[in-house]
Formats: sequence, structure tokens, C-alpha cells
Amino acid sequence: MRLFVAAHPPRTVIDESDRAERYLRQRLPALRARFVPPGQRHLTLVFLGEVAADAVDDVTDAVQGAARAARPFGLRTARLGTFPGLRRARVLWLGLDGATREAGDLARALASRMPPGIADATPSGPFVPHVTLARLKGDGGGARANLAEVLPAYVAGDVPWTVARVSLYASELTPEGALHRLLADADLGAGGAAARS
Repeated sequence: MRLFVAAHPPRTVIDESDRAERYLRQRLPALRARFVPPGQRHLTLVFLGEVAADAVDDVTDAVQGAARAARPFGLRTARLGTFPGLRRARVLWLGLDGATREAGDLARALASRMPPGIADATPSGPFVPHVTLARLKGDGGGARANLAEVLPAYVAGDVPWTVARVSLYASELTPEGALHRLLADADLGAGGAAARS
């Protein structure tokens, strides 16, 4: 099964992501993109890729261990951005500022604790905390040409978020988009324990 570890944002951050989506739709009316449903928006910490079913317990234990060794940290909503860049944008996201170093440290700790053979666990490049809003279809309806003007003009809501829990999800790809199923939660801190589903 296809797994990833993420932090699920509070309602206030989801509301800010909704505001960002409305802004993009208004400023880029020809935008061709698949927007992530609000209930599935999250901060991905580690994407694990395909994992054998008999390894899920070990992965859950790794998530629990990394969570127990971490501490809650604060983020806040910030700018809009793209991956991989404006000219070749494929993903539109709402960035997160604040304790970004702690977020990156947690992502690396999660990756380092994974059992052998989890090939996609090691992050490549700097960790950029964000909530994915949309994935462009084809050329995005010509929207790429306007992103350099539209994205910096967004006035961020600066909504705070204390990240205090991480979750292990299974992701199933469907024609309508990915469906996420919660497998386990783990609180950050010495008392953190994973609740398995």
C-alpha cells in the first residue's frame, strides 16, 4: 500500500487554504487544475511510497518513536508557491512559516527511523513546509504565464498552527484523485503514543 506521514491542520488553517483557493480561482479564471478537497489537505512530512502490508506495524512503530522524541512546534500560514518552479509549475501550495527547522528535523527523524527497504523515505533537498492546494492539468490552462504576478500578490492570513500530532496514512489513487485512510496517530512529546486503526 502507498503510505505517507503527515500533520493534519486545524480548521482555521483549512479555512485559510479555502481562502487561498478562492483567490486563485478568481485571479486565474482559466486555471485548469485539480484542487485537493479541504478535508484532505495536510502537511506531508515523509512520503513512503509503496509499502508491503506486513511492514505497516514496523512503520507505525517508527512513526511513534519519532513522535515521542519530538516536541510540538508552531507554524503559520504564509505565501503561495509552486513546485517545481513558476515556469514549470505542477503543484500550487500554501506555504508555512515559523518553526520550519523543527518541521524539517521531524521529517528527517521520521525518515531515518523507517525500516530498511522503504526507498522513498529519505527527503531530497531542503524541506519546504506547505499545504498542497492543487495540481495543474496539462499547461494549467495557460495559467503559468500569470503565476509570477498572481502568487506574490496574495495577502497571507498569518494563521497560527501548533503541530502536536502526526498521522500515518494510506493513499489510494483513483480517477477522481487520491483517497486517504488514517492508519495511526502519534502525539509529539515524551508521552506520545500511536493509536492504531
